[in-house]
Amino acid sequence: MSVGVFLGVRASYLDRGAAEAFLAAIEIALLSNQLPPYEEPTEAQATVRGPRFGRSELDHHGAAVLAALGRRGEDQQLKLVADNPFRVAYLPTSFRTPLETSHTELIGGCERRIWVGSARELQRELVALAPALEIEVEGDALSDRMAELINDGKSIDEDDVGQPWDDERSAWLLLFEGARLAVARGLALSLAG
Repeated sequence: MSVGVFLGVRASYLDRGAAEAFLAAIEIALLSNQLPPYEEPTEAQATVRGPRFGRSELDHHGAAVLAALGRRGEDQQLKLVADNPFRVAYLPTSFRTPLETSHTELIGGCERRIWVGSARELQRELVALAPALEIEVEGDALSDRMAELINDGKSIDEDDVGQPWDDERSAWLLLFEGARLAVARGLALSLAG
């Protein structure tokens, strides 16, 4: 099943009431943990233009690929994608431990509580995971050249031909760009399937 990637919680829902319920649950979770509120504009914003999501050419990925990438992570933010790639939001603030909200949704025939994570921490975890996928990062930044190689499915070096993680690399780029954009624009990175 395909998973859509959005900037903003509201943008990830067709049902406005469900979006508002999730936002209210996020607010309660943040308040309960003495974290600053997340304020999302009520008016729709054009946050992504054209066929690209940041420097990623794919704004949808299969749930299995995203979950596999999440299982590679050593930390908690990526594990949210492994546990439920069909509905998760990463807020543009920094907090180490993901927060379980009171919001539930029917996913795969089961009622599941929905979690929120930190886009800043997700970005940090993705940078730490990059060497395992042989993705070169410079500090916490990704070069345009590296993003282009990943998008085009090209070899990163001469030993890099037909590696089994090619799909995971493009999923990594999608999440990395989503986290980067979320922080830069102050909007949640939302995954929905």
